[in-house]
Amino acid sequence: MRLNEVDLNGNSELVFRFRSIDTILEYDELKNLEMYFCPFEMEDDAFEGALNLYWKGDEILWDNFIGHYFITFLIYYIGLILSDDAERKIPDKINWRQFRSGFNMEGLILQLLDKPIVKMVKDFAMAKEHKVESDELRLYLSLLHGAVLEVVDHMMKDEVLEIKGRVENIDYVKEIENVNWEEAKEKGSFRVLNQMLQRQKKRLDSPKLSGWQRWLVMEFPNDYFDVLNEMVFPKWYIVSFCRNCTNTRNWAQYGDSNRGVCLIYRTHQGATGRGLRIKTCHEYSTSKGKIIKNHIEPLYKVEYSANHPELNFFEMLGSLPGKMLDEWFHDREGNASSYYVKRDNGPKWKEWHQRYWNTFQKLVIRKGEDWDGLEEERIVLENSFLVDYENDLSERKIRYDFEELRGIIWGCNVKESRKNEIRSIINELCANSGRADFEFYQAVKDPSSLEIWIEKEIL
Repeated sequence: MRLNEVDLNGNSELVFRFRSIDTILEYDELKNLEMYFCPFEMEDDAFEGALNLYWKGDEILWDNFIGHYFITFLIYYIGLILSDDAERKIPDKINWRQFRSGFNMEGLILQLLDKPIVKMVKDFAMAKEHKVESDELRLYLSLLHGAVLEVVDHMMKDEVLEIKGRVENIDYVKEIENVNWEEAKEKGSFRVLNQMLQRQKKRLDSPKLSGWQRWLVMEFPNDYFDVLNEMVFPKWYIVSFCRNCTNTRNWAQYGDSNRGVCLIYRTHQGATGRGLRIKTCHEYSTSKGKIIKNHIEPLYKVEYSANHPELNFFEMLGSLPGKMLDEWFHDREGNASSYYVKRDNGPKWKEWHQRYWNTFQKLVIRKGEDWDGLEEERIVLENSFLVDYENDLSERKIRYDFEELRGIIWGCNVKESRKNEIRSIINELCANSGRADFEFYQAVKDPSSLEIWIEKEIL
């Protein structure tokens, strides 16, 4: 070892978190002893949380899938046309949590399912042994959307979307009859369907459409597709750590090009393994409100892999509540889909439940193999049907006692003025807690080995 070098990586009781100084000061992370849960899609890996989904189901499932699409569209359609111009707003994200039983629209759904283009899409989707992949489903949704607009247009008998006539002129029967399907199979059936879609879009599009009208007519299918993942698994949020405080990539990427710091936390053994002791609301009192308790939250080691297992959308609908599951997996006469697993705590249900959560746990700790070597660990928070953390930033912050923060490592390029800003916060925390064992360390570049090593700071 080098003179004054300390081997913090060799201490299994420690875990590290790289931060820029600007971030921890701007949001008072250090002063308030907080850590923020980041949405998984904001992580650095472009494929973080990516699902390799396909769609394979029977007619009951496909009919109900299409019915759900129709009801979801209709809710937004009615909401927008009944709003004043000043109040009309295109949603940032579609709310897919719509119960079909809350609307008396079964007659309209039957009209939709009877459309030639819908029947054709279902025939393609339910072909023997065929798996509908993501790009194919996007194509189907856009094709189905023309039929949805036609049903809605006839129902409303107005020109709110200014598509009257253009929808009626889409003769799907003629379109389908004119296709040489034997030739199409040789060249690729979906190329023919895509050409059909492009003709449909050309007919539907118009420079007269306003922003919200264009969203309903042209963009809704893609926005609906974008929320399908949330029907499979709840959205999750991450606080990331690592087991290596000398990795040059960690310092460059997460330590603000060596101008940031590395926070050192101690770990504890909890009921479910090694983790961090944090403050969390676990109990409630009618007289005192929320009672804050310390709790050991498990750390999960990230696995690096290039493989994303295939998952059947219709077999992984774990985010749907029981009432919605019944709607999706039964027809109007009460017949159950062959894919239905009853939530009765029986052996079939227990097997499905175990497989579902095992798949989810692997998903939330998986990154692409390009990130191997970072030795990342993370704490995970996920939504439930009743609790959505997406817009509640206060609930996505971990708080912890000062004694859990064991020290700070300065990046190689941190200026003394920035160090003093951090030291003043730490000095105040030490004074308030009566603590005298907080340690500062310095990261040091070694030009000969192109490595970073750590030395204890002597004040």
